[in-house]
Amino acid sequence: MLKVKLTTIGNSVGIILQKETLTKMKVSKGDTLFLAEEPEGYSLSPYHNDFKKQIEIAEGVMNKYRNALHELANDSILSPKNGRFIIAPSLKPIGEFE
Repeated sequence: MLKVKLTTIGNSVGIILQKETLTKMKVSKGDTLFLAEEPEGYSLSPYHNDFKKQIEIAEGVMNKYRNALHELANDSILSPKNGRFIIAPSLKPIGEFE
């Protein structure tokens, strides 16, 4: 746990984060941080409160369709078109989807 001190910034009150803290949080001057109310107090994070839920949903989808995603990754051909790369999956059937 880090100890921070409140300081006056213009007509407001703010905290000053040490360079080491900014590096660990992977943020820099001008980035937005989110102050979230937690059962044990408040947390300060560079991620929106819903980010964890979004990651959990994405992981569920990736687990559910693991085989299909694996096949797409192995059988896709990257081909440049108009300066952009388009993923062109193979057309062979890879299984049934729910």
